[in-house]
Amino acid sequence: MKIEPHSNVLLHHYSSNISHLPTGGTRLLIDGRTCLLQNDHDPSKLIGETPCKLLRYLVADDSHIDADTPYAEVEVMKMCMPLLSPASGIIHFRMAEGQAMQAGELIARLDLDDPSAVRKAEPFTGSFPILGPPTAISGKVHQKCAASLNAARMILAGYEHNIDEVVQILATRLPKDLRIELEAKYKEFEINSSSQNIDFPAKLLKGILEDHLFSCADNEKGALERLVEPLMSLVKSYEGGRESHAHKIIQSLFEEYLSVEELFSDNIQADVIERLRLQYKKDLLKIVDIMLSHQGVKSKNKLILRLMDKLVYPNPAAYRDQLIRFSQLNHIIYSELALKASQLLEQTKLSELRSSIARSLSELEMFTEDGENIDTPKRKGAINDRMEDLVSAPLAVEDALVGLFDHSDNTLQMRVVETYIRRLYQPYLVKGSIRMQWHRSGLIATWEFLEEYVERKNGVEDKTLVEKHSEKKWGVMVVIKSLQYLPAIISAALREATNNFHDALKSGSVDSNKHGNMMHIGLVGINNQMSLLQDSGDEDQAQERINKLAKILREHEVGSIIHAAGVGDISCIIQRDEGRAPMRHSFHWSAEKLYYEEEPLLRHLEPPLSICLELDKLKGYENIRYTPSRDRQWHLYTVVDTKPQPIQRMFLRTLLRQPTTNEGYSAYQRVDAETSRTQLDMSFTSRSIFRSLMGAMEELELNSHNTTIKSEHAHMYLYVLREQQVDDLVHYSKKINIDAGQEETTVETILEELAQEIHSSVGVRMHRLGVFVWEVKLWITACGQANGAWRVIVNNVTGHTSTVHIYREMEDATTHKVVYSSVTVKGPLHGVPVNENYQPLGVIDRKRLAARKSSTTYCYDFPLAFQTSLEQSWSIQQTGVQRAKDKDLLKVTELKFSEKEGSWGTSLVPAECPPGLNDVGMVAWLMEMCTPEFPSGRTILVVSNDVKFKACSFGPREDAFFRAVTDLACAKKIPLHR
Repeated sequence: MKIEPHSNVLLHHYSSNISHLPTGGTRLLIDGRTCLLQNDHDPSKLIGETPCKLLRYLVADDSHIDADTPYAEVEVMKMCMPLLSPASGIIHFRMAEGQAMQAGELIARLDLDDPSAVRKAEPFTGSFPILGPPTAISGKVHQKCAASLNAARMILAGYEHNIDEVVQILATRLPKDLRIELEAKYKEFEINSSSQNIDFPAKLLKGILEDHLFSCADNEKGALERLVEPLMSLVKSYEGGRESHAHKIIQSLFEEYLSVEELFSDNIQADVIERLRLQYKKDLLKIVDIMLSHQGVKSKNKLILRLMDKLVYPNPAAYRDQLIRFSQLNHIIYSELALKASQLLEQTKLSELRSSIARSLSELEMFTEDGENIDTPKRKGAINDRMEDLVSAPLAVEDALVGLFDHSDNTLQMRVVETYIRRLYQPYLVKGSIRMQWHRSGLIATWEFLEEYVERKNGVEDKTLVEKHSEKKWGVMVVIKSLQYLPAIISAALREATNNFHDALKSGSVDSNKHGNMMHIGLVGINNQMSLLQDSGDEDQAQERINKLAKILREHEVGSIIHAAGVGDISCIIQRDEGRAPMRHSFHWSAEKLYYEEEPLLRHLEPPLSICLELDKLKGYENIRYTPSRDRQWHLYTVVDTKPQPIQRMFLRTLLRQPTTNEGYSAYQRVDAETSRTQLDMSFTSRSIFRSLMGAMEELELNSHNTTIKSEHAHMYLYVLREQQVDDLVHYSKKINIDAGQEETTVETILEELAQEIHSSVGVRMHRLGVFVWEVKLWITACGQANGAWRVIVNNVTGHTSTVHIYREMEDATTHKVVYSSVTVKGPLHGVPVNENYQPLGVIDRKRLAARKSSTTYCYDFPLAFQTSLEQSWSIQQTGVQRAKDKDLLKVTELKFSEKEGSWGTSLVPAECPPGLNDVGMVAWLMEMCTPEFPSGRTILVVSNDVKFKACSFGPREDAFFRAVTDLACAKKIPLHR
C-alpha cells in the first residue's frame, strides 16, 4: 500500500492485474504486490480436477469411507490413477461408471462426519472506515504543513511516502489562516510580516478569544467554546513562538516512533507479540497497528534521521530526554539512529561544558559569603587549580574553550586562552612562560616549550636510555575576528615573540632557523567576514574558509615573515556556533614549494597533540579517513591494506588525561554501574586505561553499521600524559618493595600483570569488534633505573588469550634512533624504531583474521589457548600442590612428516619452524604440560585442521597425516586431542 502525496484515500491511482488460478483461487496484483484470494474449501463435493474418464467405483455407493481412502479410478492420458477422499463420511455417487467428464464436474457427494470442515466465504456485513472527502491541498503554508504532518504520521504507522517532501515542508510551518472573527488582526499581521520578520501573534489572538468568551452570554458560552476550541489549541501551541511550536510537533513525532520501537528494542519479536496479546485482549486491532508500524521501521528511521538533521541539529538541548531514549535503542536496525542521537547529545554536553568552564574561570562561584573572605593570592591560586583541573580533564575541553575565545569578559578570555595553551602543550610547556597582551586587532599570547620532551628527570647514569637534549622553542597564538587583520597581528605577534626570546637568541640556545616554533590562529566572532557564510556543516563552505586563509599564507610577504621567524607549523582554529565543535586545519612549510601548505593528516587536530599521537606512523597509507569519537577523546583513522588482498584497518589514538580529582568535570563521563564495580579492584593507572578502552569500544559498536568506517583489523594506541609512579600501577592495598638494581624487571612484571588484568575484562568484547592490538605508552618516574618511557603492547589473539610484550624506549648507539627494547625476553619489535611506519599485516595476522571471519580459531593459536588454560587452572587450584619452579608450564613441539612428500606410512618427527608454514591441511603438536593433577608433567598429542590451507580441503595427505598422528598416540600410549 502506498500513500499518494496529495490524497486522503488509502489506495489511489494504482495499476492492478487479476488472474484466476486453476485450483488455488484468485491472485490480485497491486503495484507489483501479490494478494492470493483462495477459493472456498468444501470437502463434501468430490470434483474432477482435470478432463478424464471414470472407469469404476472402488467403494460401494452410500457406504462410509475414511479420509485419504481411494473411492474411484479414472483414466487420464491413457494412465489409470485412483481418486482419494479428502475427508471421512458417507459417499453418494452422482456420475456413472465409464462416463467422461470435464474439469470441475461433480463425481460424488459426502455426508461429512465433521461438517465444520466446510469453509465458505461469508458476506462482509461491517462498514469501512470513514475516510472523509478528498482534500485539495493548495500552496498555503498551513495546509501544506498539515498534509506533511499527516504524511509523517502515516510513515510512522508503517506506510510508505516520499520522506524528502515531508521534511522540506515541516521545516517551513506557520499557519496564517484564522477565522473571520480574527480577520482584522490577521490582515494587520500580514501587512507587518511582509515588511519585517515578526513572530506569529499567538498571545494577542489568544487574548481576543478569551475576551470574547468572557463577554458572551452564559447560555451561549458552551457552544462558543466548542466552536473556537481548534483556534484556541492553535494559538496555545504558538504561545512560545515558532520554535516552541516546532518543538511540540517534532516531539510528538518522536514520541510516536518511540512508543512502538521501544517495545522491540533488545527484545525478541515473538515475545513482544505475546505480551501485546495479553495487554490488548479486547483490542486486537491495536496489535495489528503496532506490528504494521514496526514493519516500516526502515522508512521510519529515515524520517527520524532527516528530522534530526534538519530540525534537531540546531538546538538538540530541547530534545534531550528523547535523544537519550533514542541512544538507548539496542538493536542493529536502530544503530544508525542511536549513533546520531548520541552525537547530538554530545553537542548538548559541549554547551553545558562551555557554560561550566565559563563559571569556573570567571570567579562567579567565589562571590559568596565564604568567597568574600578569600584574599587575592588565594583567589589566584584557586583559579590556577581550576585551570589545572581543566588541563587534566578527560573531556572535550579544547572544543569548549574555543567557544569562549570571544567572550566579552577580557579577563575570562585571557584565562581561557591560557588554559587552552596549557592543555595543548601539557607535556612540553615551560612552566610560567605564558605571556599575553592586547593588540588593536585581537589577543596575542606567547610561550616557551621543549621541542623534544624526552628528558624526564631520569637521574640515571645509563646513557643508553632516551635522554635527548631538548631545545627550547617558542609558540605564539593570535585571536582575531576577521582574516583582514591577520597580516598586521602576525607581524606584531612575531615581534613580541622574538623580543621575549631576544636573550636566548643571543646566547644561541634557541635557533630559529630549525623551524621548530609554532603559530596558532584563532578565528572567532559571529559577525566577522568569514562567518557571513551560514555554516551548516557543509564541507564546501568549510573548504572555502580554509582556501582564504591558505591564500593569505601563500602570499610572499606574509609567508616569508613567518618562515624567517622559524615557524614550521601553523594551526588554524575556526570557532563555530553554539554546541558545535570548532574546525581545525594545519599548515606546514614546504621546502619544495616555498610556502605553507595544508597537512591533511593533521586536519581536525592540533600539531602538538599529533606528536603525542604518533600520526607520522600512518604516512605510509593513502586515502586516510578521519572520524572523531562523540566526546572527541578518541581519533579514528581508517586505512586500507591493499596487498595481497584489500583489508580495511583502523587505528584509534587517544591522549589519556588523568583527572587530579574525582569531582568536578568527571561528572560528564559515561560510567555505568557494572564498569564501576570492575574498576574497584584496579590500580589508578589500570582504571584510567580501562575507562578509555571502554569508550573506544562504544564508538566501534556505534559505528558498526557504517561500512566506510567499520574495520576488519583495529589497533588502539593510548598515550598517558601524566608521569606514573610505581604506586600508581598497583592497587592501593598492595605495597611494592623494589630491590636496588631490580627496578626494570620489577616494573616489567607489574606492567605485564596490569595488561593481563585489563585484557581479562575487555578482551572478548575487543575480539568481537575486531580489535587485535592495543598499545599503551607511559612514563615512569621516581623509580631509579626504571625511569623513562615504557611501551605495553597486547596482541588480542582470540579474546580469551593474548600475548603481552613490554618494551623500553632506548636510543640505538649506531643509528641514534629511538627503538623498542625488551627488558628480559626479546619481543617481536625489539630493535625496531619507534617512529617506523605501520607495516601491512603479516601472513599469520591475515590467516588469523580470515579464520575469525569464518567464526573459528586459527589452528596455530591453540597452543596459546592451552597455555592460558593451564595458567588459570593453577591460579584457582586449592589442593595445596606446588608447581615445580624449574619446569615449564607448557612445552610445545610441532610434528611434521619425516619426508617432504610424506604420505601413507610416513612417520612424524619434531620440527622447529615458524608457524604458518605447514604444507598439509592438518597440524599436530606434542605437548608436555604441568597440571595441578600432574605437577611433575604429562604428555599429550593435539591435532587440528588448518581451515586456511587450500580452503580447508581434505585430501589423501591429510588422511595420511591424521593416521600417522593416531599411530603415534597408540604407540606412545598418550591421549590424542582433536
